[in-house]
Order: sequence, then structure tokens, then C-alpha cells
Amino acid sequence: MQLGQLNISATDLLRLRDLLDALSSRGQGLRPDLRALQCRLDQAIVNAHKEVPEDVVTVDSEVRLSDGRTGAEIRCSIVFPECAEAAVGRISVLAPLGAALLGHRTGERVAFDAPEGPRNCEILSVQQRPESSSG
Repeated sequence: MQLGQLNISATDLLRLRDLLDALSSRGQGLRPDLRALQCRLDQAIVNAHKEVPEDVVTVDSEVRLSDGRTGAEIRCSIVFPECAEAAVGRISVLAPLGAALLGHRTGERVAFDAPEGPRNCEILSVQQRPESSSG
């Protein structure tokens, strides 16, 4: 799946680069999806938080998805790893689903590798939360 150019706030870009650099420096290397995210960050359109389009998934977005396999509706928030708690729908931006959703818009289909195998979903809606909640 061809990923579009990532639209991201300057604050989120810096935090994500720091997180990816820290993971890389551990000597384990990055998962393929995180390497792809790192490349997308290098080519990102960087904006002030208020200038990122409202229908774009960013860190701290609340997202409503349709599971491509079951059609079930899923609601989640994309958060930094320290705030992640999958059981209550807070998905880390570094998890396969979080990394895949980042930068995509309402109406787009997104493919990702879940622990149980390849998955896809459609973004039904995106709601932004205030910049202050992204830390």
C-alpha cells in the first residue's frame, strides 16, 4: 500500500523522531513498519498543530474505524507509548495500527500487520483533541 505524505505537527514530529532514535540506538533495529514511519517523517509536511487538517489522524486523535475483515466498528485514540492502554482503546503511535493510521484521512483504507496477520480498516471519522493533551 502506497502511503501518502504525512501531515504532522512540529511537536509530534520531534517526539516521534526522539522515540524512534531511542529504539534504533538499542541495537535491535526497527520493525519494518517503524522504518517506514521514519521515512514518512523525513518527508512530512510539518505544520503548527492548528494547521494540520482536522480529518488527518495525528497523535491524540480519536479515530472511528471499520474492521476490514469483520465490519465491526472500532473506536480508539492514538497516543504516545507512555499513555497506551489497548484494553481501553488507547493505541500507541508506535504499535502497528497506530503507525499505520498516522497521517491518513477520513475515508481512507489502511493496511497493517497485526500479531495475528495482515489486517486492514477504513477510517470512518477523526476527531482532534487539543494540542495540550499530546504532552
